[in-house]
Formats: sequence, structure tokens, C-alpha cells
Amino acid sequence: MQVTLASGRVVDIGDRDPQEFFNSLNKRSMGGKSKDSTSGLDSLGEFFLKGPAAGLIKTTEGLATLAATPLESILDDPGLVDRTRKFYDKITPEINTGMGKFSEMLVQFAIPGSIAAKMAKARGLGTLGQAGAVTAADFAVATHDIESMASTFFDINALKPTDTEDLEGIEKVSAELGNRLKVAGEGAALILGLPPLLKGVGAVGGVGMTALAKTDLAKNIAQSNVLKGLREMNSPLGGLQKSDDLTRPGKIRKLWNKYMTFQGEAPARAVAEAKASQLFEANLVDNQLAKSFDEIHRGFKILSRSGSTNNTLNDEAIDALNNSLFNKTDTVRENGLNALKQLDKKIGSLYKVYDTKRVSLFDAATNIKKQIKEQSMTLTDETKLKLIGDDEFYKNLRETINGQMEYYGTRTYRSLRDPDYIPTLEKTQAAKDELKTLLLNEGRTVGSELTSEINVTLKNMLSRKNFNSQGMETRMQFDEDVLYAAAQGPLKGKKLDNLPAIREFLGEYTGDSLVTSKKKDGIYYTTNRPLDERKEGLLTKVQETIEGQSKIITKGRYFKRIDDFNNALPANSKFLKNADEIGDDLSDWAQIGSDSKGDKLKYGGLNGKWARAEHVRAFQDIPGIFDSLAQNKFYATLLGVKGISQMAKTVYSPITQIRNATTASFFALANGNFGKRENLIDSARLVFNNSFDKYRLSEKSGITGPSSGLNKIELDKEFNDFIELGIVDSGARKGEWEDLIKDAGNSYIGNSKGLSKKIIDLASSRKSTFANKLYQGSDDMWKIYSYKMEKGRLEGVLKADPNAKIPATDVRNITDFGLDVDVRQLDDEAKELFLKRESAAIVKDTVPNYSRVPLLVQNIRRIPVVGNFIAFPAEILRTGSNILGRAVKELSSESAAVRSIGMRRLVGLSTVTGGLNGGLYGVGLALTGVDNEQVNAYKRSFAAPWDRNSVLIPVGSDKDGNITELYNFSYTNPYDYLKRPTTALWNAVNNGITSEQELTEIILNALTDASGEFFTPFFGEAMVAEKTLDIVRNRTQFDRPIVNEADPFNLKFAKRFSHIAESLTPGVSPGEFSASTDSVLSGSGIPLLEYIDFNFKDFPKSVGLAVGMDPNTMRNRRGERLNTAGTFAESLSGLKVLKPQLENTLYYRGVEASDNVRQAARIFNSVARNRNVKSAEDITKAYVVSNEQRFKSLRDLSMAIEDARSLGLSENEISAPLKRAKTPKYKEVMNGRFVPFFPSKETILQAQKETDTKAANPIDMRMITREATMSFGERLPVSSPATQTGILFDQDEKSPSLFGAPKLTSQPGISSLFKKNQSNDALRQVELNKLMGIV
Repeated sequence: MQVTLASGRVVDIGDRDPQEFFNSLNKRSMGGKSKDSTSGLDSLGEFFLKGPAAGLIKTTEGLATLAATPLESILDDPGLVDRTRKFYDKITPEINTGMGKFSEMLVQFAIPGSIAAKMAKARGLGTLGQAGAVTAADFAVATHDIESMASTFFDINALKPTDTEDLEGIEKVSAELGNRLKVAGEGAALILGLPPLLKGVGAVGGVGMTALAKTDLAKNIAQSNVLKGLREMNSPLGGLQKSDDLTRPGKIRKLWNKYMTFQGEAPARAVAEAKASQLFEANLVDNQLAKSFDEIHRGFKILSRSGSTNNTLNDEAIDALNNSLFNKTDTVRENGLNALKQLDKKIGSLYKVYDTKRVSLFDAATNIKKQIKEQSMTLTDETKLKLIGDDEFYKNLRETINGQMEYYGTRTYRSLRDPDYIPTLEKTQAAKDELKTLLLNEGRTVGSELTSEINVTLKNMLSRKNFNSQGMETRMQFDEDVLYAAAQGPLKGKKLDNLPAIREFLGEYTGDSLVTSKKKDGIYYTTNRPLDERKEGLLTKVQETIEGQSKIITKGRYFKRIDDFNNALPANSKFLKNADEIGDDLSDWAQIGSDSKGDKLKYGGLNGKWARAEHVRAFQDIPGIFDSLAQNKFYATLLGVKGISQMAKTVYSPITQIRNATTASFFALANGNFGKRENLIDSARLVFNNSFDKYRLSEKSGITGPSSGLNKIELDKEFNDFIELGIVDSGARKGEWEDLIKDAGNSYIGNSKGLSKKIIDLASSRKSTFANKLYQGSDDMWKIYSYKMEKGRLEGVLKADPNAKIPATDVRNITDFGLDVDVRQLDDEAKELFLKRESAAIVKDTVPNYSRVPLLVQNIRRIPVVGNFIAFPAEILRTGSNILGRAVKELSSESAAVRSIGMRRLVGLSTVTGGLNGGLYGVGLALTGVDNEQVNAYKRSFAAPWDRNSVLIPVGSDKDGNITELYNFSYTNPYDYLKRPTTALWNAVNNGITSEQELTEIILNALTDASGEFFTPFFGEAMVAEKTLDIVRNRTQFDRPIVNEADPFNLKFAKRFSHIAESLTPGVSPGEFSASTDSVLSGSGIPLLEYIDFNFKDFPKSVGLAVGMDPNTMRNRRGERLNTAGTFAESLSGLKVLKPQLENTLYYRGVEASDNVRQAARIFNSVARNRNVKSAEDITKAYVVSNEQRFKSLRDLSMAIEDARSLGLSENEISAPLKRAKTPKYKEVMNGRFVPFFPSKETILQAQKETDTKAANPIDMRMITREATMSFGERLPVSSPATQTGILFDQDEKSPSLFGAPKLTSQPGISSLFKKNQSNDALRQVELNKLMGIV
């Protein structure tokens, strides 16, 4: 038997009953209402997978039936077309949703039409020719059941297909061809009309924005005093006093600057910028070094697979690297480089997957050598860098580097880095003998005094363990004249170059192969250093050399920029002064540093200067309380665990990876940066080249291998510019967890023992993994795109308006070109540099950047138990306000070209904070037929707490227009956070009015919800901390117990373990831990593990379904059958679709109401049964309060019932879960009537009874009865069937009741239900009379 679906598709159902078949369809379409329904994502799965598949199949069906149509008449074969269609019906996926139908039609016609249009264009045909080609293609692929988009979505009857069922012969052929023409004509109309229409709309919009921006109205509004604060946001001079007699900022302003702004304690924003630029320049050095190290590690990994005996190839590689970098002999260095070239060839032959151009030890060594030499030349050339401070030290450093320019390397020792380092007895004895020989050669005599001095000297060397590479001063790392730990001992003034045994004793990091030690018989000998120790020593020496040089250079530039910026300011605005420039009153001023050599080296050109007392800390880097806490290993481990959990849920979650890329695009959109595809492709190419060296994007946007022909050197240089500008590698989420793990790692520096250290090290090493690079790359791509767009705008301003002024805001531009620079007067190279810096400054101000996170957020981040990714919402707040401020500032410009940029930026911000949400919501309503009240009903009563204030877009509905699926757009739009507090406020007020709450309750709920949305990201429990506290409380966030008292110990352990593990399990994991009595480990023989189970997630289960596994075993955690296409679509798109679980949610609402009703009854019972004397009035008040709370609970349930009706549930579907939840008086609640609580006979007797331990409490039963009678039947906020049949409620304004109870009045047509309730009231009154002894 064949049946025709609503879509027009004919389906063969065999011998099944048609009504049963349609019932099953209805059950599937109703989504969350049927126990047998599949899990959500039907619309999403059909849109991304089933719809396109059906479209491709129907393309071939259209071609096949087009050929069969004339053949049917020619061959006199009436069933030819029908048989062809039946064949395709069997293989075509069934499409039941509007979104699926849309994607089906798009693929069915877009692909052939696009191919036809391109072919026509290639032959030189114009628009009409291309339209004709598209018409022909659409005509060819159209099928009999397809309707044009106009008839499908806009119900245009003229374009609906002609019914051909009763036609035959030439009439049927003509109708079939006519139906095809209707669809094909639409394609031609789109080709001819849509591009000009869109272009016209865009032109009108663009012209409108430009015209509005050019008006004085826009400029005058932006220049008004009301908007002055916005205009002056992020001024480089922000915070400076314009003259000494101005009022200094008060305490509140100081605290705000310190904790809530990027400026912090700095005297001006430009000073904070200068400090940040120091970090960016250091990041550039670290990035280049990391690439070289990554190449070395990959090379060693390949060599280790060679199977060579005792890792001889790795030994050769260490020798070659060490010799090429640090050997003093030219010939040996050259031989080392040649050896690396040979090893590169060996690498290529060992592992063909790695191309030798991509893995090259020679390139790595060359790049390292280049880095060291370039920095060495900078340090020794005073024209490039003028170092001010300890002149003697810098002089010695330059002499040392100049003398070792081709092989310079910094010495560093384990004794200074590892607090647990202890030299071996052999090394200790060798050092003693070497020091003894040195002293004897100086004329000292053997004796106990000499022995004691040697022992004390060596002990003092090892006692200096309070230094590490993070806190080590520049002098400590580079003063190689003497080891500073022994500066006062017998080694004073002596170099360690010729004292190898002492260097070994101190644990020198080196790649040398030989170790000098001493046998017991007193004979010296050398042994081979272990391979791992050599590798660690070589790489540490390289790192300390490059990073140490970088610190001197970047700090020197930082001091110079601050000094230059201060000198560029007017005299009354300078923040750094000499003592004679201040006057006699130095009470508000403090000196930076002192006359000591250490301070001269530490503060450079700032040493000895005077600054306001509140700003001195900004220059001195005094550690705060959280810096001290982070040095505690236990506290630091907690930070590390917090960081690891955040990394697991972001970098190692495929869905989060996709969302990271999509949300990052909104930052460009918010600034009005959209429209240039080439810039996006260029940005992607740069990121791929930097992050994934093996693959790079070609200029045609295709991904190719190493032979793409691009100039890698130029790409690397451009990306390095972005690092130095501070644009890339600055994601807010990623920066947060990286810093948490870094804080943890710093507390363990040098300590190689312990499980915690190994876990932290493992997490730290994840920075260069593919997943981490991909996560960072998607963020960097959009930042580079924004930068290119901003730079193009500035260049456009200079071309369009010869009088436009681009002010210098980047501190490097201010110090290099001055505050009042005219960019047109600069030469081309300087102009390009100026525009690069200014464009980067705009991006850093308007796109989330971790380096801009204020101090308060940084401190909260370092609290292990609070906050998840708090830097991200903080950055959304900062950048959102900065975008608005910059738009106002640009609109206030005298240049129309600049004002046009401001208008575009303002429109972009308005789009992401409102316009886009509303537009997509409207499209969702139109495509699904759902109305706005249904969405509000779902959000009000059935949505999860975190979804209630989100932007939920309907994407699926059943045949009656009821919601079956919604998409949470708030997951995609990061700027939704700016609106959530106001959305929560509005929803609370609106829902309160709808459910007839009291005004005070509405206000309280509104303020609570709004503040919760704003502060929860900052002060909510961290993921691991939340799970841990859940175990302590034995309650989840949904108030469910984690363990039961009756559970055996091992089952309790399994439940707690799986609960904690959930917060640390990466999203990429195929499953998650759980507790089960029939776990896979039940027979392991390990008691603690016998109940620990591992459950696969939906995606691997869907894969199982796809390969033919039993669908009954492939269900989600709610027990629903999985939808394979939907699950695949969610995993591949990163989109999250919600499917209302109305009956289940209503059950829990009933359970919640039951519990609340019991709690309300306890209010009265606790007062009535009180052991102390309570008056009748007290007890009556308690009764009133008890019923007030009961009413509120049942009122909320009544609202949920009404919302369930709006969402399509029948009365039976509503009553069933409420009955299951044992909800009190649920039938009356469904009818919209309130039944008050009345005390039980037992409670009344207990209250009035007097014993030795309890007083008798009188109960005024008349008053309680009166309260109960008046409140009985009070209307609940629901348009129930009972209300519609005649029961009306009048408010008794004269009633003295605190409850404000109504009285029942009868109207014509009154239902029998009211009469029954009158009888019940009468019976209850008789019972009360008996209790009170009334005749």
C-alpha cells in the first residue's frame, strides 16, 4: 500500500495499517513527548546531512524522470515514470522538517545551477545567458514532488505544482513539464533579480550610513558632553594630571584604575602599553625558540625509531648541535653543521611522512644561532640599544659577548634552579680537590683551616637556592666573572672557565659528552654523560641564553620608552621627575630604586627618578599576595588542576574547537569588519603556516603540502610582526588556563620528583600539540583579519580625506614620532610602521586579548575554587564598551571618512548585541510556524536554568506547529553576555506579571536573576571545586544525592570518583566514567574498581548505529534512541540543539511542588507543636504564611501546566507525570483552583495537649477555618477548563485576611464541580465542629 505524506512524497508502507503508520509519524514529530522518540537534533541532522543527501539523489531522479517522461508515451509504457520514481523513493532519505527541506532544495538546485552558470560564464555569456543556463539546469533536475520556494515557504498558489495523478498521455507530459518550468523559472528570477537586489540594498544601507555619518547631527551628538567619557576611553594620556594644582583622583578612582582597568597602578595608560609591548617582544623570541625546539624534538623522535644500537644517532645529533652552537673552534662548529645536514638526510630516509624540509636539525641549529647572534649584536651595539644602569656590568657583558660572538652561551647551574639538587659524592670530592689545588698554587698551606674553608665555600655555593629563571635578576644570569653565590669566598674575582670540577659540582647545564669525576683510589677519569642529561643540558643552555638576552633587551627598551614618553609630555604632566623638580614637599612622592648596583641594573634609566607614591609599584613589580600563594606547592597544584580541567573542556573538545572559531568571527562583525574574503584567506594562510608547518594554505585557498610554492620566509616574517604587535597568541580562554598551569609549574621549578610535578609538566608540554595550535589558530585568524580590515580603513581615510588626522595612540608611535605627529609627513616605511601599530592598537582594544585583563580578574583567576574562564566575560565587557567608545570617538571626528568608520562600527555592535539575534529568531519563527508565546512558555517553565535567558531559536516543529527543537544561539554569539543581565531582568518581570506575583517578589527575582547572570562567571564554583564540594555536600547542582547511605563502600567510591572525573575528562574522550553494579571492571579483582564503569558518549554510539549495531542498545543517557544524522551534525558543526522534554520536566516540576508544599505545611506545624507557649494569634499567622507559600508553589506549577498546554501537551499528558510525582491536588491545580492546607486532627490535638515538657498552645479554629474557607478556590494564573465553564472569583476587598482570600460566587451555567466542592466544604465544617465541641 502507498500513502502520500504532507510533503507530497509517496511512500510504500507494505501491509502496515495506514493509521498506525501515521500515528508513528506523529509520535516522531512530537519529539520529547514519546518515550520511544529519538533524541534531538532531527532538524540539525536533516539540515546538514539528510537534506543534502536527499537533494543529491533527487538531482539524479530529476534527470532520470525527465528522460522517462517522453519515453513513456513513445514506448507506450504507462508505468515507466512511476517505476522510476518508486526506485528513487526507496533510496531517498525521508525529510520531515522545514530546515531539512530547505537544505534539500538548496542542494538539488544550487549545485547544478552553479555548475551551469559557471559554464555559461566561461563561454562568455552575460547575465541573461547565465540565467538561461540556470533555468535549464533547474528544469532538468526538478522532481514531481518538489515545489518552488515561493510556494513552499510563502504559500503562493500560482506557483504550486499541478496535480498529475489523474492525467494521462500528452496531458500528463505537459503538466509534468509545466511543473518543472515553475521551479526553473524561479531559479532564473533569482539569478536575474537577487544580485542586483542585494547590491541595491547594500548600497542603500552603505550610502545611508555614510550619509548619516557625514551629517553634523551625528558629529554634534558624538561631541556632546554627555558622551565625553566614552570619547576619552583608552586615551594614552588617561590618568595623567594636566597640572600640579588639579585635584588628584580620589580613593575610589584609584582603586578602580588599579583593579578594574588595563592601566592598573601605572600613571598613564601608555605606561601600561609600554609594559605590555615588552611582553609582546619577549613572546616573539619565545615563539621563534619554540619552533626550533619543536623541530629538534621531532628530529630526535624520528632518530629514536631508527633501531640504532644505544641511540647512537641521537648521540651524534647532540654532539653536532652542541658543537655547531657553542664550540670555540671554527672548524668544529662547521663540522657540526655538516653533520646535521647528514642527519637530516637520515631523517628523511627513516620516516617518509616527515619531509626533510619540514623536519631539519640543521635549520633548527641555524635559527638558534641566528637568534643568539642577532640579540648579541643588539646588546653590543649602543646605537641600537642604550643600556643605562650598572655601567660596569654592561661593559663586561659587551666585552664577553664580543669575544665570543660566534659561540656565545650563558652558563647556568642546577644548584640555582633545583632546590632538591644534591651533587654526587664523586663530584663533591672532585670539586674539593680542584679548589684545594687552586689554593695551594696561591701559597696556602695544607691544614684543618684550609679544609674547613673549602667545605664552607662549597656549602655556601649550594645554599643559594632561592633563585630560579623566573625570579633571577639579569646580573645573576649573565655575570660570568664569578659565581655570585661564592662572591665573598676564595673564588672571589675568579672565573670558572678553568674549573670544570666545580662547574660539575654546581650542576652545569651543558651538552658536553664527558664528565670529570674521581675514583676512590684518587685517580681522575672521565665518563660519558647520559643522553637525557646532555639533551636537557644543551636545550636549557640555549633557552637561558636566548631568554636572558631577550630580558635585557626588552627591559632596556621598556625603560627607554617610558623615559621618552615622559619627556614628550608637557612639564606639568610629567609623571617621572627628579627630586629638584618636585619641590620641598616629597610626602606624596617616592623614589624608584636606589644607588645600589642591583637597583641600577634592575630599573635602568628609571633608577633614582621620583613618581607619585601610588604609581611606584607599577615600576617595581612588587609581588602581591597571590604571587606568594602561588609559590606554595599545594596551592599551586590546585591552580594546576583548575587549569587542566579548563584545558580538557576547551582545547580537547571538538565541539568547543568549532565554537571557538565561530564565536571569534563575531569580534570582527561587532566592529563592522566584514566583506573582504581575501583578507580572511590571507589570515588563514598565515596561521596555517605558523601553526602547521607541514601544511599551508595556497593563494587559491586550497590546502596543499610543502610544494605550494609560497615564500615561507615572508609568511614567517609577517606572522612575527603580529606577535610583536601583540595581536596573536592572546586568546582570553586559552591564556587563562595556560597561566594557571604556568603558575603551578613555577612552584615546582627544579623539582623533578612527585606525581603532581609530572602531571603539571605533562599539561605544560601540551602547548605545542595539534589541538592547542588549532584552538589558538582559529582565534588568531580572526584577529589578523580584523587587523587587516582596520589597517585598510586607516589607509582609506588617508586617501579619501587629505585633512583627516590619525592620532598616535600606540606608545611606540608616541615615542618614535611624537604626540602630534602628522602621518602624511612620514616617509613610506615610517608611515607603514605607524599604521601597523595603530591598527594593532585598535584590535587590542576591541577584540578580547588576555594581556588586557585587569588585576582583579587576574587575582580571581588565581583562586582555585572560584570562576571558570573568567577572563573571557571580562574581556567581552571591556571590548564591548571599547567598541562603543571608539565608535563615538570616530563619530566625533571632523573627518567624514573617519565618521563613516565610526558609523559602521556602531552598526556592527548593534548587530551582534540585538539585530542579529532578533533577525535569526524571526526567521526561525517563520520557517517553523512556531509563535513567540510558545518559545516564552518553554523558557519560562521547561528550559534549563542556563538556557532561560538565552536566545533560543526554534528550528523544528510538528504538524500542529508545536516546538520540537530549539537552537541556543547564545552559545555562538559571545556578546550575548552583555545582554543576559537585562534579559534576565526583563524575563523575571514579565514572568512575574504573567504568573501574577506580588511587586516585591517580582523586583527581588528580577534583581537576583540579573545579578546572577552577571556575576556567576566570576564567582561561580570552578569545575573541579564544584564537583569536590558536591561530594562534601552529597548533592549535585540539581539537588540530587551523589551516594546513598545504603550503598556499599566501593560503590560510594565509584560514584564519587566518576563525579570528580567528569570535570577532568576531555571532550574528545569517547566516553565518561560512571558507577554501575555490572561494570566492565566487576571481575577485575580490585575491590575499589569493581563498580567503576565507562559509558560511551552519543557520537561513538551513533557510529555504532551507522555500522549496523543493535539500535535498542544505542541510546542516550535519557534512554532515547539516538538519531545518527543529528548526532553527527552536532559533532561536526558545533551547534547545540535542544529538544523539549516536556513530560519529564513536568514530572520534576510536580516533585518540586510537592516538596515545597510539604515545606510550607511545616511552617504551621512547627509553630503549633512548639514546646514553648504560642498565642492563638501567632499560630493563625503561621497558618496564613504557610498557605501563602503553598499558594506560591502551586501558582508556579499552574503556570507550568498552562505553558505545557501552549506547547501542545494534552490534558492526559499533563496529568500523568503529575500523578506519578504525587503532586497534591494536581487536578484542582489543572483546573486553576487553589485548595489550601488545613491542619490534621493529629496536629491540632498535639498543639492543644500539655505535658511535662510541652506547653498547651491554643488554636483559634474559627479564624483558621475562615482563612481556609476564603482562600479555597482562589484563582491560579491559568485559563483552565474549569474557569471557562463558569466558576468565577470575586476579591473581597473588605476581608481582613492577610492572605487576601477571595470568595466563591456562582454564575449561570455553573459546573457540577463547584457543587461537589460545596459538599466537601460542608463535610469539612462538620468535622471541625466535632473537633471543637460545637453543636
